[in-house]
Amino acid sequence: MRQVLAAALLLMLAVGARGDTEIALPPKAPLTSAVRPYVLVIRGTSLGAPEAQWMAGIANDAFEAVRAALTRAGLAFRETTDGEVDQGLEDLRAPRAIVLPYNRALSPAEVKQLLAALDKGVPLVAFHVAGAQIETRLGVKTTDFTPIDSSTQVALHTDVVNLPGAPASLTLTPHFQRSFTMLPDQAITVGWWGPTGQVEAQRAITLSEAGAFLGFVPRAEDAPALAGLLWALLGRLSPGVVSGALPHNVRELGPIGTYASLGDMMNAWRAPDATIDAEAWRLAKQAEALVWGLNDLVNQGQLGLAMDQAQQARAVALQAYQKTSPGPPPEIRGVWAMPQASPDWETAATQLQAGHFNVIFPFVASAGVAWYPSQILPRTTETKRDCLADAAAAAGKHGLQLHPRLLALSTLYADAATKRALAAAGRLMLDSQGHTSDWLCPTDPRNQEQLLAVATEIVMRYQPPGLQLDYFRYDATDTCVCARCRAQFEQEMGVKAAQWPQDVTTGALRGSFLQWRAGVLTKLLRALRTQLKAVRPEVQLSVCVFPDWVNNPDEIGQRPAQWAREGLVDFICPMNYSDDLVKYKAWTAEEIRLLQGSVPLAVGIGAFSDACRLNSPQDMYEQVEAARQAGAGGFVVFNYCDRFVRDFVPWLTEHLGPTPPLPWK
Repeated sequence: MRQVLAAALLLMLAVGARGDTEIALPPKAPLTSAVRPYVLVIRGTSLGAPEAQWMAGIANDAFEAVRAALTRAGLAFRETTDGEVDQGLEDLRAPRAIVLPYNRALSPAEVKQLLAALDKGVPLVAFHVAGAQIETRLGVKTTDFTPIDSSTQVALHTDVVNLPGAPASLTLTPHFQRSFTMLPDQAITVGWWGPTGQVEAQRAITLSEAGAFLGFVPRAEDAPALAGLLWALLGRLSPGVVSGALPHNVRELGPIGTYASLGDMMNAWRAPDATIDAEAWRLAKQAEALVWGLNDLVNQGQLGLAMDQAQQARAVALQAYQKTSPGPPPEIRGVWAMPQASPDWETAATQLQAGHFNVIFPFVASAGVAWYPSQILPRTTETKRDCLADAAAAAGKHGLQLHPRLLALSTLYADAATKRALAAAGRLMLDSQGHTSDWLCPTDPRNQEQLLAVATEIVMRYQPPGLQLDYFRYDATDTCVCARCRAQFEQEMGVKAAQWPQDVTTGALRGSFLQWRAGVLTKLLRALRTQLKAVRPEVQLSVCVFPDWVNNPDEIGQRPAQWAREGLVDFICPMNYSDDLVKYKAWTAEEIRLLQGSVPLAVGIGAFSDACRLNSPQDMYEQVEAARQAGAGGFVVFNYCDRFVRDFVPWLTEHLGPTPPLPWK
């Protein structure tokens, strides 16, 4: 596979320099700061030829890696594209530095602008490829390239040149590495592939007066390592960008808890009626002194030490805040987990407890397969472990509530034989084209009995504090139109369809049909609620639902506001997956309005969902704060994964504050 990929890449790189294929782009992000010196990041959208479209994912991934790294490092940046530069829409002399994450087909016009920027003293940082003219200016001549093993180490030789804040080495997982030679007296090698000491290994990073060349294509998961590397390289090439990222006074250090800055917090504490703990005030003054000392470090060129001291100042300021802040208000802080990740639950629970989360929602079963030894459902062949027992033990040990997640009507992850048997038994939904789906028909008594039995089995055998239903909906707007659904619809709604299923999918009875379907799910949820109340009345029942309740109230049969007001659920988790903050806020506000305080709203944040990807913990925290301000009762993150633990949890731990009580305690 690696050989095929390498051969394909070689073919793509042989295509002409002018890019005719453009990548579809998300909305352009605003400038991080309108005043601070900034870095311009050029997204590689020109791919070289139509057949190079398969490279779009790699180019986007490289761009996201750089974007996330700059965000993590706190460096101001703007975004543009190859196409915008080619058309002269960007002044390349304005930024303090330019980064090419993976721009494999620079046009002649773009090269001309980049060379003009270099002539004006704007340094350039290029990954993997930049074309012969640009690479010559950076002091290198590129040669072969190959795929590279994951978790490859780059050793930085800081004895060769001072790189403020640079780590001694870093581990990367790049798409490809590229060999290159050095042009005489133009650049120096500062990084090598392989452990420190193997100086004969392949060059990885060079530095010159014009900029830096990095012989690899980064991945998004490399953002934490790249953050320190780009901080160090830009600190050498363009110190103003790095020094501009540091707080120069106490009003620029923040937010600190509920305060916008350390300065705002200290001013509030100076009020005549304020009663402040002496230790809290001492810590605040210590943080203030650390901030004032940053200017001296910047003036001395000690940018690495300045970065460390800024982080220390923030940590001390947060300690001061926590000394005086009241206990956190009740809040659901949850994480969904998928079976493919199959986390070591002891490790996962330890990490989530340290990150101040209080609920885990592990996937444990669908309507066709279970990840525990069920007496009702077939058991997965992926593992012999009782994943639900493992999760329950780890959650209890680390003070986390366990709310197993059951995919109520979907047979997701069930094997083909199980699905064929369900279809043969007439238990699956039927669409208007006569095709069966992989979803159980909710009017079938066998399916209703199965849902109640599986839910009861879980809450009685494992005694979890809660249970969550997911995929409790219809899979499309034209299902289910089986004979049983037709008979029940016509009887309960008092109508007769002359043409079935056309009358209910596109005809005059469509509205009545959608309304009836929602009623089917409501009755099934009511039966489940009654069953759970009879066996374990303390169990917290929640449902994952789609957003945009006003515009699509009956599209999939969900009526969360009605369920909440009727007391059928204890809290609702709308999957408000969007990286558009305006849309996210609108959905959340509407949900809060419709619930009318009947139950808590735990907003689903799709940090790693297919619908959207949030690039940094700061992006996620912005959505957390928006949910809090709207009056939500908490949030649930999709989903637990290595990057969430590695890149998000450490930052969130500082900013979320102590573990809160849950709304129902």
